[in-house]
Amino acid sequence: MMKRIIEMTRNPKPETRNYELTRNPTTRKRVPRTRNFSRERGQSMIELAIMLPLILLLMVGGIEVGFAFHNWHLVAEAARAGVRAAARGETDAHAVDIAIDNLEQLRYTRFFDGRVEGITIDPPEDSTDRIVGNEVSAMVDYKVALNIPFWRSTWYLDMPQRAVMRIESPVRDDDDDDDVDWGGADLIPLSVLPNTFLVGTKYTLKLGGGGGAHGNYHALALGGTGAANYEDKLKHGYDGDLRIGDMVTTEPGNMSGPTNDGIDYRMSGHEDETYTTYQPHSSRVVTVPIIDHLPQGRDEVTILGFSKFFLEEVGGQGNNCYVTATYLGDVGNGHD
Repeated sequence: MMKRIIEMTRNPKPETRNYELTRNPTTRKRVPRTRNFSRERGQSMIELAIMLPLILLLMVGGIEVGFAFHNWHLVAEAARAGVRAAARGETDAHAVDIAIDNLEQLRYTRFFDGRVEGITIDPPEDSTDRIVGNEVSAMVDYKVALNIPFWRSTWYLDMPQRAVMRIESPVRDDDDDDDVDWGGADLIPLSVLPNTFLVGTKYTLKLGGGGGAHGNYHALALGGTGAANYEDKLKHGYDGDLRIGDMVTTEPGNMSGPTNDGIDYRMSGHEDETYTTYQPHSSRVVTVPIIDHLPQGRDEVTILGFSKFFLEEVGGQGNNCYVTATYLGDVGNGHD
């Protein structure tokens, strides 16, 4: 016994071998039986071949569902753009055009895949229910395209989108744009350059220090010059007569103090509003001219159009004061 123990301590531990023990039926002794690894590998390959298509189907299907949800969100934005135009007094044709323009801009994104069956404004412009205070809706009938993986086929799923807003202005006549009374309280002495504006997207109405051009930061001198006049027009709007083609003068300098005071004045009491839930005649809804360029110093610029924005924020410290707002749409060919 002692000799066996000594031999066990001297000999190293034998290597572990991948085999099982079985009994030889003739000698009744236990002999090693090796495992068939090649057969196990073949079984794993068969299992993978069966499961891989299902895994790929789930992955691609999840991606398609994500694309469909993304398209659903884009079409909802188009519906909101159309109903906002109708609520501001635009004709049904113009409101539909705005919704279509919004969809056309989104069509160039790589995730837009589907088709629009129709856009409906309700109640229509000739209805007696289309009056200030009532609700108007825009319905976009949209079919989203779902591409079925591994099959060359596309399935279209109905995803209609409807947006509702309270009517703020009666329907106006597009043939008489120059005589429309827009009200002067919303026209403020800020401006934007020509751009492909997207409804619901935030833009900068006044640049901060270092972001302007030749000392101009998108401020205008409407009805006079100087910081006091600029602040007054920010608070109360410009009551003069402006139209496309008119020449106006820029107001150079950052004027952080007047900008902060003027925008804070307009936003006071309307802090809970958003660009989709603002009240009729909210002071946070402003109109700004679209100008042709930013000149050097105080100089004249040409008005190319007018756009409506919802004031979001005035920020920045010192000369870095800036103003941001969400684009609501164009307001026609003139502003009285």
